Amino acid sequence: MTIILGINHAFHESSAAIIKNGKIIAAVAEERLNRKKKGKEIRPEDGDKIPFNSIEFCLEKAKIGYKDVDYWVSSFDPDLRLKKNLHWEEQDKKSKNKFIKDYRKLYTDKSFGTVSGEVLFYESLMKVPKILKSKGAKGKFHWVQHHLSHAASAYYPSGFETAAILVADAGGEYESAWISKGKGDKIKKIHSVKIPNSLGFLWIKISQFCGFGYYGAGKLMGLAAYGNPKRFEKEMNELVQIKNNGFSTNEERIITATNIFGGIEDLFKIKCNKERLDINHSKFQDYADIAATLQDKTDCVLLELTKQVKKLTKYKRLCLAGGIFLNCISNQKIIDSGLFDDIYISPAATDDGTAVGAALYFYHSILGNHTKKLVYDWFTGPDYSNEEIEVILSKAKVKYKKIDAIHREVAKLLQRDMIIAWFQGKAEFGPRALGNRSILANPKYPNRDRLNAPDIKDREDFRPVCPSVLDGEAQRYFNINSFKQPYYFMLAAVPVREEIIGVIRGIEHPDNTSRIQIVRKTNIKFYNLIKKFRDFTGIGMILNTSFNSREEPIVNSPLDAVNTFSKCKGIDYLAIGDFLVKR
Repeated sequence: MTIILGINHAFHESSAAIIKNGKIIAAVAEERLNRKKKGKEIRPEDGDKIPFNSIEFCLEKAKIGYKDVDYWVSSFDPDLRLKKNLHWEEQDKKSKNKFIKDYRKLYTDKSFGTVSGEVLFYESLMKVPKILKSKGAKGKFHWVQHHLSHAASAYYPSGFETAAILVADAGGEYESAWISKGKGDKIKKIHSVKIPNSLGFLWIKISQFCGFGYYGAGKLMGLAAYGNPKRFEKEMNELVQIKNNGFSTNEERIITATNIFGGIEDLFKIKCNKERLDINHSKFQDYADIAATLQDKTDCVLLELTKQVKKLTKYKRLCLAGGIFLNCISNQKIIDSGLFDDIYISPAATDDGTAVGAALYFYHSILGNHTKKLVYDWFTGPDYSNEEIEVILSKAKVKYKKIDAIHREVAKLLQRDMIIAWFQGKAEFGPRALGNRSILANPKYPNRDRLNAPDIKDREDFRPVCPSVLDGEAQRYFNINSFKQPYYFMLAAVPVREEIIGVIRGIEHPDNTSRIQIVRKTNIKFYNLIKKFRDFTGIGMILNTSFNSREEPIVNSPLDAVNTFSKCKGIDYLAIGDFLVKR
């Protein structure tokens, strides 16, 4: 028996995953356990901040200790990072380009991109094996390249025997996009796009410019539906250009990893937003038009990259990973292109998924295990018994009762237009709430505004919620492609059927699309809930958004659920295990 524990700890979205003989036993993001968004901050000195909560959860699920792990695998290569980055500072000093000389002055000592900062980052990363040994780890430690870990997180769980693989994110050791091909147990790199050219960094910068902060890409995607993608087309073409070997971004305008927005302000003739951006904001349409143009340009860039992938690999199946591929609009464009016969998108496309990818890559490619690849449902996080839940409910002194058929009772409440917090089974791995840690509502009514309101999610009023629809019924409501995997995990936005527009009012975004989740019997409790709701209403779907309040990670434990329910006064009931909690 071979036990491998993968960890992601270099930048953010720290996580851990454990596999036994090629099967994922457990995987969880550190933020779910330490309750800090993204797990930790991105700083050169924090490369050794190991996700111990996640590791210990994985060990507990596998019923082993540190000493029993055969191999520890990190989803980052410190040597490659140092080798590819140390030359930049000296090279920039010699440059005759005035921008580069001025740009270099923006860096402070020991920041990413400086010699002192990169050395500090390297030294902090290299402490990790020793720290694990101090905890009792005896297994060998290995490093796996960041984008290779991303690629593996999609390829091995896809079940494909051969596939083209495209990874796109902000950046890893020195690249931001990565083309490879998977064949059998091996993954081979073909081509890459190098930093500072980066779609991910561009989205981060525009997110900050619109007032959403470093992690506001999802908000920007939702905002795009309200905008005109042609208004700033010329300006966006100056920020990012499609090239034969990929794409390039204009660093003189973007100035990555700084709080300087002058180049973008001059380009768009609009000031950086420093207020909360809601629909009634005086400049809402300006920022919406910028978001729409960015979305449209991203669609074009990714479609061109996808064509390159097809040309370079000649494969009929495609795997996608990296934070860029949480973009539901772009994903649907790729699906609709018809370039591939089947597509698999990693449900944990962001950096937390690299813990799984690194472990699976090591098992299959390095150790040479030729076992059949397994397809997962990605419910790999913590779960709790009714007994454990009742202990928490009793201590919290809330009003609750045990229900024999909780799905039936909740379906009745949803029919009456109640808002329900739904906490069941194993937590999802990845950033999307797939029906185990969710807030639910009746789709017949425009409940998005209620869910986004200050007394529940306290989100920007333009942000969409997801329709979770029964497997086999999605085509009643949506124009969907035959590819189902992306729709199982809220990874694509599809058009609402014309005859449904305005009838089921809670499911439509302004562009008449929905980011859907098709729910299968593999998640039987959630499936039965929607099925019973259909029995009562004739509608085979419910509205679903993640169970958390503003700037809080998705709830993980019963205590998290009770605390968030207590704060979010607009939620009428909490259905947790077989218990129903009334406000």
